[in-house]
Amino acid sequence: MRALSSLFTSYPNAMMYREQAAANPFLVRQLVRRMNVQRAWLDCDVAHAAAAALGAMAIDCSAAKEQFFDQDGLMWLIDMIDDNDGASTNITAATFLVSRLCKDSPTTREKIGQRKDIFASLVTAFSNPDNDDNERESIANALYSLADSNEANQKAIREAGATAPLADALAQEVLEAEPDNNFALALRSFAVASPAAAMEEDE
Repeated sequence: MRALSSLFTSYPNAMMYREQAAANPFLVRQLVRRMNVQRAWLDCDVAHAAAAALGAMAIDCSAAKEQFFDQDGLMWLIDMIDDNDGASTNITAATFLVSRLCKDSPTTREKIGQRKDIFASLVTAFSNPDNDDNERESIANALYSLADSNEANQKAIREAGATAPLADALAQEVLEAEPDNNFALALRSFAVASPAAAMEEDE
């Protein structure tokens, strides 16, 4: 699985390899099944490596994204995020995969947003004190990716309670060091509803 990740990202023909892999449902199915944290409990690196490989495959590859959903990957992805209340060794790979699936894909953001439980899972993971700053950055980036140009997801993220913990994390950072960090980007993407959306939420 690590070799696949490298193949999909490090070679001049990486896009060709991603498309070829996405055309093979058996390969995608095997990677998705290895995301099952219950089956991989004896070796947590298995689930992590599978999610990382799928994330690398999904880069700019719509066929890979479609195969991921066709193979019920979203169910196992949310299970990975939920594992140990979001403080597992898999959380970075899982949230990286969310971000890659959402990138440049309104359809993917909509599909993922239909599983409302993912928003609460991400907020729980972000708020878990066992996650370090790098892990919380990855979670914030996933929230930002889901919120991008999708008002339904923005509303769901607000309702899941993401604004307060993100604002608190942002307040604790030294903003001069990196003013355009993921905490700020995520907050900017969903914290304030558009006028039309705000009127709907007030009704």
